[in-house]
Amino acid sequence: MEGLDITGALGAGTLVLGQWRSVYKHVIAEGDVNSVRRAIYALQCLHGHPHIVELDGIVVDSQQRIHGYTMPYIPGGTLEHMSVFHVAWFLQLAKTVDDLNFRHNIIHGDIFPRNVIASSAGIKLIDFGWATMEPGACKDFDADCVLCTLYECMTKRRLADRSWGDYSSTKDLYARWVQDILGVDSDWSLAQGVAFDTNSIELKDLLCRWKVERRKPCYSWDTFIYSEREMAWTNGSSLKASLDSLSDHTVEGLVGLKTLA
Repeated sequence: MEGLDITGALGAGTLVLGQWRSVYKHVIAEGDVNSVRRAIYALQCLHGHPHIVELDGIVVDSQQRIHGYTMPYIPGGTLEHMSVFHVAWFLQLAKTVDDLNFRHNIIHGDIFPRNVIASSAGIKLIDFGWATMEPGACKDFDADCVLCTLYECMTKRRLADRSWGDYSSTKDLYARWVQDILGVDSDWSLAQGVAFDTNSIELKDLLCRWKVERRKPCYSWDTFIYSEREMAWTNGSSLKASLDSLSDHTVEGLVGLKTLA
């Protein structure tokens, strides 16, 4: 760590370099080494993706042992600490998950509000310490996390704060969370002070359809969005403008967003 211009800290294992120029994720304990290596490998594979944080550099010591990695500091904040949300952010997140899972065969494994940075420029997905690159990895895992992220943003209720009993794997636990929040008695009402630029329940329903459709062998993001756009215009959905702002190949920046009180 010698020679690094450390000027602050964002949390355990996350330091600020320079005048908010870079963020340094470093190894705290021996058990963190594999997590850091996974994150570095995933970020190298995903270099250039518009909604994935960039890898700036890898920090090693004189014996070439990895101590961590650096990323550019991104102005804004994580979804966890926000109360005003844009539908485009969640569409960007869903498209990014498709890119991870289907184009790069990467499972992020920890997509929650704390790991999504949002600003007027869109979202950036961070913290790939739980990423896996296994050919047979379950593609539902990250999709479940997207639905959990929306639920926590809308309700401001953290699923991890509930008592869920014992589960053999994180995948099974997250699947249980989704089963619970999609139950007939589940309450998705917006918490006090939370606002979306369109109908958040319609967004939830769209993401539920996305989770189902992406399991099909013939699934593609473009086809799914085209179908959703047609349905939105037919039904007069409040999602029309957000879906119309999508290009054929990627979710563009936030176009024509409303200013929310």
